[in-house]
Amino acid sequence: MGRRWPRIPLLIALVGIAALAFLTGVVQAAQAGDDQDWRGIVVSMPQGGFQGEWVIGGRTFVADAGTDFSQEDAPLTVGGCAHVDFVMEGQVARALEIKGKALIECNEDGSATPTPDDTPGTPEPSATPSETPEPSATPSGTPGPTTTPSATPTRDDDDHDGELKLYGFIEAMPDSGLIGQWTVNGVLLETTASTEFEQDYGAFAVGVCVEVEYRQVNGINQVEKLETEHSYKCQGQGNDDNPGDDRHHGELYGLLQVFPPGLIGEWVIGGITFVADQNTEFKQEGGPFAVGVTVKVEFVTDSNNVHHATEIKVKFRNEDDGEDRDGDGEREGAEGQAYGLIELFPPGLQGTWVIGGIEYTATGSTEFKQEHGLFGLGVRVRVEYFVDSSGGRVATEIKVTDDNGNTQDPTHFKLVGFVQEMPTASFIGQWRIGNTLFVADGATQFKEDHGLLAIGAYVEVEYTVSGGENRIHEIETQVPPGAGDNNRLGVIQEMRAAAAAAVDAQASQIWRIDGVDYVITASTRLSDSQGELAVGSSAVVNSYTADDGQEVATRVASINLDHQIFLPAVGR
Repeated sequence: MGRRWPRIPLLIALVGIAALAFLTGVVQAAQAGDDQDWRGIVVSMPQGGFQGEWVIGGRTFVADAGTDFSQEDAPLTVGGCAHVDFVMEGQVARALEIKGKALIECNEDGSATPTPDDTPGTPEPSATPSETPEPSATPSGTPGPTTTPSATPTRDDDDHDGELKLYGFIEAMPDSGLIGQWTVNGVLLETTASTEFEQDYGAFAVGVCVEVEYRQVNGINQVEKLETEHSYKCQGQGNDDNPGDDRHHGELYGLLQVFPPGLIGEWVIGGITFVADQNTEFKQEGGPFAVGVTVKVEFVTDSNNVHHATEIKVKFRNEDDGEDRDGDGEREGAEGQAYGLIELFPPGLQGTWVIGGIEYTATGSTEFKQEHGLFGLGVRVRVEYFVDSSGGRVATEIKVTDDNGNTQDPTHFKLVGFVQEMPTASFIGQWRIGNTLFVADGATQFKEDHGLLAIGAYVEVEYTVSGGENRIHEIETQVPPGAGDNNRLGVIQEMRAAAAAAVDAQASQIWRIDGVDYVITASTRLSDSQGELAVGSSAVVNSYTADDGQEVATRVASINLDHQIFLPAVGR
């Protein structure tokens, strides 16, 4: 944890109108021009940057070009803790410095009771890294795409005799076997006994992205090679500014492994190499660039198979050794949840549990919830866990539930976590997710709706246990907890079951927070370390906007807003 501000006598405000009146009197008593201090929860902040109006711990501050900002200890974000050094100029509190602090520094003595802003925003400043590690060797991981994407048939310049190439989603295929008629992006194709088939990136199925090499013979599109591919190659073509741009645009959330000292040059993120140039946007809202942080990269791939980064954004610093350094009750990059049946549990509840074929350790800090039934063999539960420094999965909560995590088959289990290892030449083979080994084979389905599958990606894994192996039925990328673009602090007003059609039937609940409906899915992280998540309680929600306009929550965290802190007349 970063350095702490010196303790000075604290004026602890009373709750309600009396508290506000008391604090107002204290502030007015300070001489104009004296440096003063304030610490509290960030309720709202300027959108698109740091300069402008902030509401911290129920008090409004104005930041301008002369304000210093520090994210050394923790990022400055809505729902986070911040320390303000300010001076009164008439009735305006002008911020001299705003520092992100560990959440525990607001909560250990109490934190403010603010009124949530209707439109809080997350700034996206650009800055030079404060510390640049030495470039390291390129790690193993998933290779990037190897061909130039195109939504329409194109000539293959490396071959001759009229060979064409097509990328698209399978719309129809033979009912049995692989020989016969296929439709890909509206193009009718014919496969024969001489067609070469490859399924390195998943099994053939309607809706799967494929690369097709074919020739036109007597009016028939005869396929020479058909292979599954990364989903982004079949979508995201062109952009609004340049409709003629035939490059395909992709994104991923992954582990930053290598980056150049001056930012311009080659980066390795999630095992994939990207090139950043003068046109790349660098955003460090979640902290400075450093090896081991989680970033989001948006990119395009050119005809030479080079991935050009258009934007690289720090999302959060990982606590993948299981230590909660910022005191927010989470272990970023090490957390997850799972849905399965109890196969083993200790009589006193503390000890080793086996849920869905996977071991978890319950400790004295684990919460046990049996509102929907008692623990027993064969009982379905939801377990929240983190991976500790020794690689063990430590359960923070085990709860009896009828929720199976929205698996396609009710007999399957589900685990949500971060990818630590994966096959290097294809998707087929051994994966390590949440420090659990899984095996993907030719029948496994791979979905990359929220970024490429890569080292550090956050995924849902639907699996079965067979012959002592966890065999993957489907693996799907998700937006990591806290990595969405939207943040809001407010009161939980409603918690209801979701309609079956919500977000492709992946929703389990809809929660209304501060007047906004949020979709809660199997991958949503629910953190109640600061208090129960229930109607009437305060919470911070991080979310992203889905294609259908719905807000999908990546994390909902309870927050304690019982008191506020005022630290008067402290020099800088």
